[in-house]
Amino acid sequence: MADTMTEKNRFTLWEYPHLTEHLEYMAQNGWMLTAYNDAELSYKKCQPKRVHFAVTFFPEYDFLDPDVPESLQRLWSFCEENGWQHITDSASMQIFCNHRENPVPLHTDAVVQLENFHAMIDISKLKNWRWDAAVNGAAVAMLAAVAAVFIRDASFAAFMERMSPLALLIAAYYTYRCISAVCGLVSYYSWYKKADKAAREKEVFITFRPNTVWANIDWAISAFFMCGMIILLVKSGELGSALLFSIPFIILFFIVMASAKLMRNNGVSARYSRRIIWLIAAMFVLLFVMSLPYLFMTIADMGLGGDMITRTIVYPQ
Repeated sequence: MADTMTEKNRFTLWEYPHLTEHLEYMAQNGWMLTAYNDAELSYKKCQPKRVHFAVTFFPEYDFLDPDVPESLQRLWSFCEENGWQHITDSASMQIFCNHRENPVPLHTDAVVQLENFHAMIDISKLKNWRWDAAVNGAAVAMLAAVAAVFIRDASFAAFMERMSPLALLIAAYYTYRCISAVCGLVSYYSWYKKADKAAREKEVFITFRPNTVWANIDWAISAFFMCGMIILLVKSGELGSALLFSIPFIILFFIVMASAKLMRNNGVSARYSRRIIWLIAAMFVLLFVMSLPYLFMTIADMGLGGDMITRTIVYPQ
């Protein structure tokens, strides 16, 4: 029988209370956690036992940091004095276990717990939502401006006749991603306002519970858009051109990963590494948004002959 095991990580950052319950269940069944990441949980075989798990967040520690900061090492030592042994972590997310029967709670201040959780979510999720809202919102605004000019020079009927299903699907996708990001931000900050009040007045930490049903619907809608775009690209014979257009973003991904590793190996702090990475990404996104009007109109002309990249747009008189 194998002494190690891995399983898919089904728990998001918001669901860390459920994660600790799952880890306690696994320990009672003879499996002790050894490593955690966004993709999977790793275990080693152990004697079945009752173990308490807890999760805390340390926003000052980033995966881009070349070394574990002294402040985090002091936290580990302090927790160990109270029986909480550091098991593993995923950057800012720290996982501890305690073998005592009735351990001292790891979290004793609800306000501090909320502030650390909020700082962690701000780094890992809220910035992505803001980025999605800004970039997709800019894309929608740019495409709307192009449509407005076309309609002004011709008519709405002519505009709809000229648009291909793919162009309309892409515009709808950008609109949906923008709305989804804004809804995510509104939902989170609505919870944060209530949680902050409860932490300060009642000294209770309220766990954020996202709507898992909507999360599944959101995934299904995104999959629908992506499958629809692929099918329309294949049908129009422009899949190769679309893949060619995606090459710069693939290059961006490898540039960002290589830059992060290089800066970390050379002792560059996470603060400056993150700024450089965001600057690189922002330059590519700016070029992408600026190219949208041309791409939108060329995609609208699909099926009229000519090449997607070189086709010249002629507005109706």
